[in-house]
Amino acid sequence: MLMRHQTQLRPLQVLLTRPLDQSKQTAEWIESEGGIAHIFPCLVVLPTDPRPLQQALVDVSRHSAVAVTSVHAARALIAHWPTEKKLPPLFVLGNKTAQTLAKAGLVPTEIVDGETATARQLAKRLLAAIPATDKPVLFPQAETGREELPLLLAAARRNVEKVAVYQTVPATKEALLPAVQLLRERRIDLWPVGSPKTAQVLLDVLSDEAASLLAGVCVGAIGQTTAQALRDRNLRVDVVAEQPEFEDLLIRLAEAAARRE
Repeated sequence: MLMRHQTQLRPLQVLLTRPLDQSKQTAEWIESEGGIAHIFPCLVVLPTDPRPLQQALVDVSRHSAVAVTSVHAARALIAHWPTEKKLPPLFVLGNKTAQTLAKAGLVPTEIVDGETATARQLAKRLLAAIPATDKPVLFPQAETGREELPLLLAAARRNVEKVAVYQTVPATKEALLPAVQLLRERRIDLWPVGSPKTAQVLLDVLSDEAASLLAGVCVGAIGQTTAQALRDRNLRVDVVAEQPEFEDLLIRLAEAAARRE
């Protein structure tokens, strides 16, 4: 099976450090492919004050579109969406985010996924589909979310209403110490990393041991920004995947591990 050593005939062991709900989904896939997943979230997702989003949705017709780029933002939107109101055009980054919305009856107008799943491509699709208007694009995001999409839309002279709907806080050092022990015991084969912030939390816990403890681990990153954050800490990055699907990154990491054998 995919998540197994080619010559050692044992499961590949994967360290999952994304938020808990995302890691659980990935762990199920890893185990279905014959691997072993160790879940140690580096970031804890917490809701923010819901009132700004509720206020933004009081008159949803004043928005030209809604842009959703994460499962967490999708869930917040679902929780507060006024069901009697008609949905403006909904532009979504990633199939998992789209599926989360669709299950709640919020059907995306456009989905950007796969190799084209970038904020730039999402902005391009939105700008092509929505005529120029003074109505703002509603963008539910993390409290300290990435600004690429709002900046791209602003550069095209589109108004954007950003609303913080969740926040991420670092896990405690104590919560991550078992992960450190797994690395010390050389029991981790693959570490897929989804964001610079995730990388920073674990690497701060590993401190001066980071390079030595991760020397035998195949490390992969979603996107060049995450990859550069790892390299800035003097770590080797074996795989960089541009699309935000962890399964794709893990497939490539398993292939990299096979080449090492």
